[in-house]
Amino acid sequence: AAALIQFAQRVNWEDPDLAVMALDAARALLPKIEPKTRRATNLQMLVRAYRMVDGEVDPGLLKEGFILASDLREEQGQAAGFGIGVSGGPFPQGGMVPYGISAGPADHLEAMLVAEYARDNFAGALTYVRSLQDAKLKLLALSQMIQSLRTPF
Repeated sequence: AAALIQFAQRVNWEDPDLAVMALDAARALLPKIEPKTRRATNLQMLVRAYRMVDGEVDPGLLKEGFILASDLREEQGQAAGFGIGVSGGPFPQGGMVPYGISAGPADHLEAMLVAEYARDNFAGALTYVRSLQDAKLKLLALSQMIQSLRTPF
């Protein structure tokens, strides 16, 4: 899927229709990618590529992303419950992100999806962020929204 996404980005200027076909093929491969963290990374690349190539992102793809983020969060909770992946260090949930916010793969994916949603419906994205319980995730999502709105694609 990643190779198809990169191909689409390269050929976009010469043949936009071919680029969209490559992205559609990559999207069809997405559910087959394991582990889910790798699928999340590919989904993020796919969303950004659709924005660049097609100018918009299918709401169905965003929905798939939110479902994947929920699945990842559930897996993280189960792993933490069994003591797997909990390092006891200052950032047990995941790596560092801008502004010193620690977050796991699910949080990164959800924040990126909210930022993408904000491009089309800022008020809806802001309402969604306000409903989040986790203050770190709120901050991450808001910073991603600002970054997303500052870039042309």
